[in-house]
Amino acid sequence: SMRASLKVGLVAADAEFFTSDTSSLFINGTFGAFTLVGANLPNPPVYPMATPAVRFLIQPIPQFYFQSGVYYGNTSAQDENKNGLDFNFDSRDGALVFSEIGYLYNQAAGDRGLVGTYKLGSFVHTADFTDWQSGAGEGANYGVYGVADQEIYRHGGKSISFFTRGGGAPENVNTIAWYVDGGFNFSGFVPGRLLDTAGVALACSSFSHDFSDAQVSGGSSP
Repeated sequence: SMRASLKVGLVAADAEFFTSDTSSLFINGTFGAFTLVGANLPNPPVYPMATPAVRFLIQPIPQFYFQSGVYYGNTSAQDENKNGLDFNFDSRDGALVFSEIGYLYNQAAGDRGLVGTYKLGSFVHTADFTDWQSGAGEGANYGVYGVADQEIYRHGGKSISFFTRGGGAPENVNTIAWYVDGGFNFSGFVPGRLLDTAGVALACSSFSHDFSDAQVSGGSSP
């Protein structure tokens, strides 16, 4: 059966977009809001900050969903919003739009077998971003990403899951040109402690060449 939902209010994008159940074990910040978002966008709506937003999700069949969210472009405007009702908007901050389509494998009622989630998504930020080399405004910014989260073993209370996330953004206006992470979780392998999970994960951020060249030209190291 079709499912749809609408959320309006102060919302954090990283609570719903580019997420991975397996990566949520790791407390390093990059395994939440990865640097493709965290280092490239001006004060994005990621933990612990949120912005006024509208998020729509539709799931026409259990295996597929599409969601899109429109967020105010800069969370710094919320610094003085102590009561949650004082919003300061500036058109120069623009809007941040996330869109994502996902495939949910073996997650419908009655499904058996190893569970997997696969996502493709993008962000578009409508503020005027500055070119690293020319210093001129280049207009809106964007990025694309993908997420794979898959159980690869489950038997007798033991399970192993794998995740990887990656994406890219234009080098002329972004600090990080591409990003990739990945890791494994091992659950239930300690006798008598079947709920314990141990994991290992790695992440790699690649600095934009345009950003690095601009830093060197300016007399500092990237």
